[in-house]
Amino acid sequence: MVELGAGAPILYGATLPLGVTGPQVLRSLMDQAVTTGLNVVRAWAHTVSPQYALQTAPGQFSEPIFRGLDYALDQARRRGLKMILAFIDNWDKTNGVDKFVQWSGTAAGHDQFFSDTNCMNLYKNTVAAIINRVNTINGRRPVTTSWLQEMAPYVKSLDPNHLLTIGEEGFYASTNPERSFNPQGANSWANGQGQDFVANHQVPGIDFATFHSWVDNWLDDDLGFQQNWINQHAADAAAIGKPAVLEEFGKWIKAGTSATQAERDQFYQAAYQAVFNNAQSGGALKGAAFWEWFDEGQLAPAAEGGGSGLYGIKVGDSTFSIIQQNAQAMKTLVGPLADCSAARPAPNPPVNDCTATWVRGRPYTGFEGPSCNIDINECSRGTAGCAAHAGCINTNGGFTCTCYWGYDGDGYTNCTANADLAGMAARYVTDGDARIACTEGANLAQPPGSPGWVDDPTGSIQANPAHAGGAGSVTPVGIADCEIACEMAQPQCTSFSYNGVLQQCFLKSGGGRTTCMSQTVPCYEANQNLQVQTFSCGTWQTYFRQAGTPTTVSASSGPATTSAPDTTQAAG
Repeated sequence: MVELGAGAPILYGATLPLGVTGPQVLRSLMDQAVTTGLNVVRAWAHTVSPQYALQTAPGQFSEPIFRGLDYALDQARRRGLKMILAFIDNWDKTNGVDKFVQWSGTAAGHDQFFSDTNCMNLYKNTVAAIINRVNTINGRRPVTTSWLQEMAPYVKSLDPNHLLTIGEEGFYASTNPERSFNPQGANSWANGQGQDFVANHQVPGIDFATFHSWVDNWLDDDLGFQQNWINQHAADAAAIGKPAVLEEFGKWIKAGTSATQAERDQFYQAAYQAVFNNAQSGGALKGAAFWEWFDEGQLAPAAEGGGSGLYGIKVGDSTFSIIQQNAQAMKTLVGPLADCSAARPAPNPPVNDCTATWVRGRPYTGFEGPSCNIDINECSRGTAGCAAHAGCINTNGGFTCTCYWGYDGDGYTNCTANADLAGMAARYVTDGDARIACTEGANLAQPPGSPGWVDDPTGSIQANPAHAGGAGSVTPVGIADCEIACEMAQPQCTSFSYNGVLQQCFLKSGGGRTTCMSQTVPCYEANQNLQVQTFSCGTWQTYFRQAGTPTTVSASSGPATTSAPDTTQAAG
């Protein structure tokens, strides 16, 4: 969520649809939530990949990434959606427990996060930074064991107006008689995960209980287990007098296995029915949140088989119909919402009207913020509305739309192909698949506003060694896109290297005409069980601009870099 809101050009765990920015996906999903009757969205209050880290070092936060959280919260506010934010992740190594252990300097391993004083202070400082942040868009603050006994009251002292929970899996400790309900039974590996659902949720300051259900990850792929797991946690929550939420659950559909959408539907229907039955009878369960929601056009990583991956669900899937039916059924149990405005604390500052700063009459362009003085990156937000075949470049308080080479028009409303475009393919020659220049030459900066170039507000691309000096396309491109970019980078661009699997190209200056066989690019990714998998990311192929071809000089062409990465390994 934070990456989407920040305008990150590349996502971890799913792709961006072609030609769509992160903020556009975020708005699309939230619009669909409203349309389909969903009213609560749960997400991390941090990012999940190193290049987009919210906290880059202890106490040092990336402002462009933090603005992504601001944007997501503001978009939810506009739609009346409620947000459940997870401060950190127990498993993730980028913004999770292991990163805090690394920063501590005194903790020796993952489990010491919960006892090491330095880790505790780092966590407190992180929570304080999130809770005390003033939203840069609307000027509002988020209306947001022994470790829990210390941390829960601390968080509540910072923000007493919002419900607080733990977000654990819900395992039972080895000393708890209910350990028999753990995945794989009484002698389960889950006994030693440091959790005890009942004791943990009895801590003062914890307002409601949460638990998860991951039948595939836990190797207990059985409807009976899922049913008993849900019912037992409902009973335990009722016994300690707190409401409970099935906070995460899902079911694999994995390429190459017998798992089917019908099987997933069966598990979803059973989970939702168990929650509804308990809620209808006055039990502790109050709702369930599925994992995970994909927008149309998003693809899972290759390690999950592409497509919708292991867990991805789209609005058109049969499973989503079950999700929607559950949302409607749960609302029948709630009835009309009471007006609690009189009991609320003093209101946050009103959101300022910045419509006077809109550019060309387009909503949400120009400036935003309590004083309408923070520049909106319309290119990243997807609010510029440039014509097809035009590049978008952000300016302070505005933007420019310029047609690509080979197209004529104003860039804002139209870009029409011209005669140069028709003859472009004849300007380039290649020696065939996997043939790359033995000496590729220096990488060129991708011309601003060219196909594949991104106005990146997070700064992550510039910090990536593979894109040193702004080299290399960032969004997916075809060969024709690379040819256009090379023409826009004249007179320096003499060739480009293209990878059809990655859909990426690097513009080159100089280099030799002799070609060699390109090595297969290996890609690595962790699957849902945190096992690293290797798969092929294709090969690189060089396309040479033919000698004697007319040169087009572009004012937006960039300088060559002297420390060019080896593109046979530049997998992004």
